[in-house]
Amino acid sequence: MLGLAAPLAKHIRSRLTAQRINNSTVRARITIFPIAKQGNVFESKKRSIAKAASYRFFGSMVTASIAYFLTSKWEVALGIGLVDGVAKMAGYFLHERVWAHIKWGAPKRPDYEI
Repeated sequence: MLGLAAPLAKHIRSRLTAQRINNSTVRARITIFPIAKQGNVFESKKRSIAKAASYRFFGSMVTASIAYFLTSKWEVALGIGLVDGVAKMAGYFLHERVWAHIKWGAPKRPDYEI
C-alpha cells in the first residue's frame, strides 16, 4: 500500500493529531490537505501568496504610471498607487469573506473522518 501512496505524498500535506480520551484510549485523526493543482503545477500556499503580492504590486505600479501620465507629479502618482493597492487588498479580503458564506460551488465536507 505504501508503494502506491508514495507518488502522491509529494502532493499532499497531512497532520496527525491525537486526543487522550482516558488513561488507556487515544483517538487519532489524520487531516489531509491537498495542494491545489493548477495545470501541471501544484500550487502551495506560499506560492499563492507570492503571486498575489506580486500581482498587486504590479497592478499598483500600473495605476501609479497612469496617474503620473495624467498629472506629471510623482508624489501624486505614488500616493494614488499606494491608496489603490491598500483599497484593493481590503476589497479583495471583504470579497473573500462574503464568498466564504456562500455554499454554491463549494466542495462538500465528508460525512466522516479517518
